Amino acid sequence: MKKYNGIIKLVVLLILAPIIIWKFGLKQTADLYWESKQLTNYVPGSISKTNNEHYPSKVQSLLGDGSILQLFAANLVTENIKTVDYAPEIIDSEGGYNLYCGTWTLTGRFIHLVKLVSHIERQHLPLRISSLCFEATKPRQEEKKLIMTALFMNIEK
Repeated sequence: MKKYNGIIKLVVLLILAPIIIWKFGLKQTADLYWESKQLTNYVPGSISKTNNEHYPSKVQSLLGDGSILQLFAANLVTENIKTVDYAPEIIDSEGGYNLYCGTWTLTGRFIHLVKLVSHIERQHLPLRISSLCFEATKPRQEEKKLIMTALFMNIEK
């Protein structure tokens, strides 16, 4: 065995070391590089109509008329989340299009609020969550509650 000790070390150094280095050190970096390379080669007009099939075609305005509240009303009931306030606001308008900022304030348990945010993101709606803010109510009250304020941005006709 002592005779093959140098050969075993050489095989480990030349074959196993690069595999381990690639697996644990370089693979994620290379994946991120190729993903960013694909995003930089993106042509804006190249989206097919199949990507837009899951957008709600009946809803023209999600933020302006509060349709977003109706879309997730069932989730609010099942997760025991309560809407405290909803305020849509037109930030800018040009050429018949309005930029809306919807502020939706909810109260409930943290896990349920995060599940709701996850559900909203998975719906692939034509709006973006701009900001999320979590804050707790004052501890002097009987029951401590968590308040989540979500800001949505959307361009609507």
